[in-house]
Amino acid sequence: MKTPEELKMILETEVTKQLKKGWRITSRTEAGCQLTQDKKRDTLTLIILFLLGVIPGIIYILVTMGNTISLFIEVTNEGEIKYSSKDFSRTQLDQANYHANKNLKRDLLTT
Repeated sequence: MKTPEELKMILETEVTKQLKKGWRITSRTEAGCQLTQDKKRDTLTLIILFLLGVIPGIIYILVTMGNTISLFIEVTNEGEIKYSSKDFSRTQLDQANYHANKNLKRDLLTT
């Protein structure tokens, strides 16, 4: 079991990594952090729709405007990072959890 200070440091490190990837903090507690990011528009779809006409392109922009995805990061008492989200598949979350914890263990071994 990790100390509260160690858990805060692990969470802070992981949140900082996500902020560098363009996520924004929506809310934060000592145990976790809620992040959001604007959904990315499919550039190819946008180009094709504008080639078909301005109206379909504008409709696509309006429909996708304001859509955000969310991600919750928490650190367990054992110091493991756990991602959760309704916007990502179980496989994507499992991969994110695996890589985050693998990197965390690597970083702890080198310090």
